Amino acid sequence: IAWAASGSVGLIQEAEEALNKKLGQTDTFERRGKEPKKRICDVIAEVLRPILKDRYIPIPNDPFPATAFLFAGYPPEGPLIFELLPNLTSIDHLATAGFAAIGSGDIFPYFAMASLAHFEVRTRTLADVKLIVYRTIQDAIKVAAYGLGPPIQMIEIVKPEKPNESGKGRVLNDGELRAIEEQVSAWKELER
Repeated sequence: IAWAASGSVGLIQEAEEALNKKLGQTDTFERRGKEPKKRICDVIAEVLRPILKDRYIPIPNDPFPATAFLFAGYPPEGPLIFELLPNLTSIDHLATAGFAAIGSGDIFPYFAMASLAHFEVRTRTLADVKLIVYRTIQDAIKVAAYGLGPPIQMIEIVKPEKPNESGKGRVLNDGELRAIEEQVSAWKELER
C-alpha cells in the first residue's frame, strides 16, 4: 500500500513516524474479518487518531491543521484507493471515480479525465496511463494550485499475477520520470 499526505508538514512527519513504527515495511495488515479497506482504515486511524485528536481544538488566529491522507494498494481482496480526511472519516475513491488526488490539487484529476474522455483512459495500457497522470500533475502545477510544485513523483502498483497475492508497488526513478516527461512533451508538441 502506498500513501501520500497533503497539509501540515509537521503532522505528516509525525504520521509517517507513527505508521513506520506500527507497520514498518510490512506488506500485510492483520486480518480482522473485515473487508480490506475497513481493516486498513481501522489500523491507520488507530495510529493517526492520537496524533490528530488534540489538533482540532480551535485556537484564534491559528490555521486549522487540515491534513488529508491518500492510500492506494492492491491487497489480495482487490484494489483500493481511499482518502482519510482530517476528521478521520474516509472516502472510497475506487467506488466513486477510480482515481483521486488530495489537497489543493484534488479537483484536477476530474478535469483531466473529463477533457481526456475521448482517449478512453480506462482501456489504456499502464504506460499510457503514466503519461496521462504525469501530464495531469504537470498541468496542475502549471496553473499554480496553492501548494503544488515540482518534483513530480509517481508510484505504480501492478495487479498481482496470482489470486490471493498482493500487487507489487514501486517508486518510479528519476530516469523513468524523465522519459515520461519527454514523451509528454512530444505529445504536447504533436498537439500543437
